[in-house]
This record gives sequence, C-alpha cells and structure tokens, in this order.
Amino acid sequence: MIEIAIRAFVGTLNAGWSSVRKLEDESKHHNTVSDWAQASWEVLVESSLQQDRVKVRLVVYGDGADCHGASSRFSFPEDRETHEVRCTPIHDMVVDRVTGNPVSQNGASYALDRFVSVADGWYFERPAFDHALIERDGKEFVVSIEQLKWQLVEL
Repeated sequence: MIEIAIRAFVGTLNAGWSSVRKLEDESKHHNTVSDWAQASWEVLVESSLQQDRVKVRLVVYGDGADCHGASSRFSFPEDRETHEVRCTPIHDMVVDRVTGNPVSQNGASYALDRFVSVADGWYFERPAFDHALIERDGKEFVVSIEQLKWQLVEL
C-alpha cells in the first residue's frame, strides 16, 4: 500500500505544483505550497496507511505546514508523530544524483525529507518530482524514486 500512496502523492505534486505556486505568489499567504504539500501528505499517504485500530501520524513532509503555530501538521495539530516513511535502495548500484557517490544498501534505511527534481547537477523543489531527498546519519542523498523501496517505520 505504501508504494501506491507514495506514487499518488508524487502525482499530486506534479499535477498541482504550478497552480499552487502561482496562488502562493499572488496571495499574501507565503506558506501555501508547504501547507498544501503537508495536507496532501496527510490525506494521501498518512490516511491510507492507517492500520487496524492503530493511529498513524507521519513525520511531517518537507517543511510541514505553517498554519497551527507550534505544530507543523495540517490536521490534528495536537497529535504527535507515530511513524516515519523510510526507504532503501533497490540494488547496490544506486548513486546520489548530485555527488555521484554510491548510496549504501547495507540494510539501514533512509528517512524521506521531500521529493525533488534534478537539473544541472543539483536538486530543486519543482516538477518533475522524480527524485527523493533522503537522509541518514546527518547526510543527504538525492536518488531517483524508481530506485527506492518504501516502508513505514514505527517511531
């Protein structure tokens, strides 16, 4: 289920990004894109991963929302994170698209920060969202989403 939820979320980012970015640029609310991304994350990914009578509240996506003061959640701002979306490379030939360094497949997983695109040797938060900015041990990596396997990890 998590693979389907991730693909639905990435599809939503790709389909709506330009319109939501334009709305943010024209409005006085300068967090529209972050709020929209977090709300979509909660609706498409978090809600689809609810387990039998176990409430799933994911680590925030990217910058999170900025509409509830102390909470970066869009809905249920008082709830605490219970789970995290993590990933592992699907084979040992996966490389970071920015540095060209190999991304270890030694069994440890990576935390998702956000989805990005890659151009001219760097990553950008704009369509096409076909890469993931992931993190482990304080180091960031940018990897094609086609080279990652997703998992839900309880905190």
